[in-house]
Amino acid sequence: MPAKDKPRPIGYEFEITLCGVHPTVWRRFRVPADITFQRLHEVIQIVMGWTDYHLYEFRYGNVRIGIPDDETFILDATHFDARRKRLPSFGFDRNDVLGYLYDFGDDWMHTLHLVMPIYHLPDERAYFCVDGENACPPEDVGGWMGYEHFLHVIGDPNHPEHEAMQVWSGGHFDPFRFDKDAVNRVLRERFEQR
Repeated sequence: MPAKDKPRPIGYEFEITLCGVHPTVWRRFRVPADITFQRLHEVIQIVMGWTDYHLYEFRYGNVRIGIPDDETFILDATHFDARRKRLPSFGFDRNDVLGYLYDFGDDWMHTLHLVMPIYHLPDERAYFCVDGENACPPEDVGGWMGYEHFLHVIGDPNHPEHEAMQVWSGGHFDPFRFDKDAVNRVLRERFEQR
């Protein structure tokens, strides 16, 4: 089918994987096609379990999409404002891959893989977490190396930092926990029309 006759997707299904951590943290989720990268960031924060404390940036080839500032991110031909740039402007298709960097201190890099464009929704839920595994690291844990140390400490009740780390992380942290239903409740409350 010629490109001009190709139907436009009404949504995208993405799979996102947090790079460099074990156990592997990943999610598969759907979003409407015509959203901004800012909205995509908000969805990623919810499905991954981040708390949106830090700056972020999407990367697609040499293109950067984030929130402009006066020092590190100035708009030009390869830098775009995530609040204004919409997903369809790149003509994404199946198997395209983007990078998503969250927290410029801990440098959490994610791979965002476009599983497929969606041309009709199986139900009316445009924002939906399809699947996933494992808990996202706590905010400000110190990147993948800090997270590795954190898991070692909370896994060893005899470690001198064990009790302090348990308190710091809210009393209990299960690296294998992921509650898809809870994520979908938050997505529904945040984005779906009532």
